Amino acid sequence: MTRTVHMPIPAAVAKRLPNLPHEVKVPRPVYATVGAGDLAVQRVKGAALAVQERITGAQKTIATKATELRDDVVTDNITSASTAYAEFARRGEQLVERIWPSEPATKLASVPAAKQPAAKKPAPKKPASKAPVKKAAPKVGPRAAAQPATKVAAPRPTTTK
Repeated sequence: MTRTVHMPIPAAVAKRLPNLPHEVKVPRPVYATVGAGDLAVQRVKGAALAVQERITGAQKTIATKATELRDDVVTDNITSASTAYAEFARRGEQLVERIWPSEPATKLASVPAAKQPAAKKPAPKKPASKAPVKKAAPKVGPRAAAQPATKVAAPRPTTTK
């Protein structure tokens, strides 16, 4: 089965190609090819939508599991910190009981305080003296005797404007 299709041709093309037919007969194999292409496009679109739905579902699942995991980690850390705090408090209490005497504070308050020695005046400061200038170490080796010692000046500071 063939079908005749009318194709409108732009005027500029019609002037250049006057023998170009305005109607084309389309054979059945062309329709089969177009139909197969259309089916392929529809299946690819369907597959793309299915993948998109799976990705959306996976994102929701991951977000939920991440929230649950975060909550579990926070709970574990709080429990661990509370346990450590209780252990520190217990150890501190034992240490204080062992070090401090068991006398009540009122008895300790009645004991006279020891006299503090009078504060000494600080020694007067001596003015700073300049350090002697050190000489360069002599050169060692056979060439050292032939070369006179040279003085190297420090680089001058530069100012930028």
